[in-house]
Amino acid sequence: TKLTREIRKYLDGLGYMEVETPVLQPLYGGANAKPFTTHLNALDVDMYLRIADELYLKRLIVGGYEKVYEISKDFRNEGMDLTHNPEFTMIEWYEAYADYHRMMDVTEGMFKHLAKELYGETVMTVGEKKIDIGDKWPRVEMTTAIKKYLDIDVLNTSEDELVKFAKGKKISFVGGETKGQLIYIIFEHLVTDHLVNPTWIIDYPKDVSPLSKDHSEKEGWVERFEGYIGGKEICDGWSELTDPQEQRQRFEADKKAARKDKEEAQQVDEDFLEAMEYGMPPLGGIGIGIDRLTMFFTNTWMIKEVILFPTLKPGNKE
Repeated sequence: TKLTREIRKYLDGLGYMEVETPVLQPLYGGANAKPFTTHLNALDVDMYLRIADELYLKRLIVGGYEKVYEISKDFRNEGMDLTHNPEFTMIEWYEAYADYHRMMDVTEGMFKHLAKELYGETVMTVGEKKIDIGDKWPRVEMTTAIKKYLDIDVLNTSEDELVKFAKGKKISFVGGETKGQLIYIIFEHLVTDHLVNPTWIIDYPKDVSPLSKDHSEKEGWVERFEGYIGGKEICDGWSELTDPQEQRQRFEADKKAARKDKEEAQQVDEDFLEAMEYGMPPLGGIGIGIDRLTMFFTNTWMIKEVILFPTLKPGNKE
């Protein structure tokens, strides 16, 4: 499609190299999601369809490929709704010696490039509203956004008070969540709908970001960002964690974190940790769903409308 052609043109022009990494993997990772499982008869081992490209692309960074991207099919064995399909198209890119601010700059530039190439202007129709994505996108700390829209100072609010606040807003959860998880849940349920104009939400709780680098100035927080337009998340990225010992601890903590389905936890990937031990440079990375990107640029807010053969429930044959 023209969309993916222009993405390649934009990233190629910035010196990124397109690569391919395995779809069939011995261990899944790079996201919190439940995988599809299969069995490789030749080796008599279980294998997984990838849920994300991140860990293999970061291995390439360790190997000396400083700017890489991949447009790929990923698979997550989860629910289906207006924005989720079990099989979907993803782009991820990584750059050595970059941080999350650089990733936001590149991504914002890509959105503006796509708008100009597809429509000749940066004014887009989102829902029933005209939005100019050509303006500078503000960068707002998550805690600041929560304070603005909910009038609650989460940094100075106890876990019990956060639970009480969330329950008062009819938010359900598993139980046993950390304070960081509670802050993220409150943000995700109550703030995102307000983010209509292009906005970067930055600085996330460490508890919900196992692959992100610790924030240089805020203990317990990481250098992570998400982009929002029209109240919808359009991308997710961060400054990457490069310390293998810290990464191991994060993987272990994520496996113990409160969640409905334990299969969604990050797995301890020994091969990836070994690659990190060889020496991973500072780097930034990001992932964007191509299907959601297409939804945005066509003002279509049902994912099955932008996939030629979406996953559907089989019809009754009787």
